[in-house]
Amino acid sequence: MSIDKKSLKKEYELLIRNINYHNKMYHTYDSPEISDSAYDKLYSKLKVLEKNHPNLITPQSPTMRVGSKLLDGFKKVHHQEPMLSLGNAANYEDFLNFYTRLKKDLNANNFVLSAEPKFDGLAIS
Repeated sequence: MSIDKKSLKKEYELLIRNINYHNKMYHTYDSPEISDSAYDKLYSKLKVLEKNHPNLITPQSPTMRVGSKLLDGFKKVHHQEPMLSLGNAANYEDFLNFYTRLKKDLNANNFVLSAEPKFDGLAIS
């Protein structure tokens, strides 16, 4: 393994440890230590690394699962209609991409969307 590959792998593993730590602080302990935008930058960097170097991907990568262990006390609820999310929509273009994808997935052009403010980390149906 060349030095560049070694340093790339080391960077990748460090990024995974860092993101997994922040996932745990956010999801398990409800005590985030970094802003959502700082987390999103780390996660985006990880996704770019994995896209450009798929041979690095491991099962420990946060891209291979959702979130982390949740706090105790929450019940699972079955929703009659699926709850959809914009994901990390930060601007109008992100919303437009979501809306276009939704129209295609629903195979419909005539439907109503509603939006409500979201408490950080909580979805309300």
